[in-house]
Amino acid sequence: MDNSAKCYRYRTMEFWLLLVLGTVAAFACIDFVFGYVRMISTVRVSAQQFRSEAAKMSIRTRNLVPDTNHIYHLPYRGDLGTNISPGASRVFRTNLNGTISSGSDAKVGATTKILFLGGSTTESNEVDEPVRFPAVVERLLNDHYLVPVEVWNGGVRGHTTVDSINLLLNNAAYAQATHVVLMHNINDRLLLAFQSGYQSPLGVSGDTSWDKVKEASNALVTAFWDFASYHSNLLFAARMQFARFHPFSGERLGPVVSEDTIDLKDPKLEQHALIYRAYVEAFIGLSKALNTVPVLMTQPLARPSMGQDRFNDVLREVGFMQHMKIIDLDRLLPRDREWLFLSDFIHMNNEGGKTLGHIIAGELSESLGSKVRNEHYQPPAVGGIIEMGQRVAKGTTH
Repeated sequence: MDNSAKCYRYRTMEFWLLLVLGTVAAFACIDFVFGYVRMISTVRVSAQQFRSEAAKMSIRTRNLVPDTNHIYHLPYRGDLGTNISPGASRVFRTNLNGTISSGSDAKVGATTKILFLGGSTTESNEVDEPVRFPAVVERLLNDHYLVPVEVWNGGVRGHTTVDSINLLLNNAAYAQATHVVLMHNINDRLLLAFQSGYQSPLGVSGDTSWDKVKEASNALVTAFWDFASYHSNLLFAARMQFARFHPFSGERLGPVVSEDTIDLKDPKLEQHALIYRAYVEAFIGLSKALNTVPVLMTQPLARPSMGQDRFNDVLREVGFMQHMKIIDLDRLLPRDREWLFLSDFIHMNNEGGKTLGHIIAGELSESLGSKVRNEHYQPPAVGGIIEMGQRVAKGTTH
């Protein structure tokens, strides 16, 4: 390239730069004069200040995407004895309300509508659709116990009690539930152990601030990177190798529920158990205010855990003191129970889903007016309930 061509190129660049700067300067002058003449600048500043005074809180509650229809070709089944081939694909579907499909719409419109809320154990993504425990409960109550019901699975991975409160309060469809069954424990324990509370951080970026622009820009970049890396084999492999992230949770750092968290040592366990209790009681109060019957369920694990036992005891205490239904899965399951769980000892496998479904359906059947005898599972012995009441009265339930 000769000198004349270079000079022409530089002059062209200078021309466009001057044109842009001149346009910006002209707009600024016109904007200033317009504001001065029309006296609008005072109104603009006041409006900007007013809008910048409120920021959105970063609430961690999520919902499952409505009308999802996914097929998992790597189902990760860890159990034997089901009628489903180990190599068969697993289906995960949701309806237009974001609740997990049971695979049957036979009783849609039933007067009794039971909503299950919880975390990943309730969501039961790893379990095949027909044997997720809410689906089993629906099938047994309708076909065996002759109680017309519609069952909704509102479990969402990672959720805690406060998230289920938010879902119950904010999902319009859930207002139609006549009964709501809550099962939370390990996610609450982990969250409280790491941050000592359920509260979300306060938002600090007002709607008209530069920080809001940066926040939105960062969110756009993150969303684009997530989209690209989950749609490209090369980028996905690079992300797993260099970012060291969990492919299913999408997280790199922070607490993740796993086998290691079963025995998590929490030096403030008693303090956190009281916080947990307060939110369980808030859930009960909200349910009653919405004319919905609340039911509590303890959350079982495959092996003993002191922290899990303490939080399950909180549920038993609250249930006893408030004279409400509690389904004590942790006590109703056999001691030898590892065969009901996946290898993380937390999430149920197919056999676990079926077993929980049979227990829960039997426990709910009588209170729902079934006259069919529950031949499979009996409620806890009366002596155990009396003993529980004595322990609550003495304050020694741990």
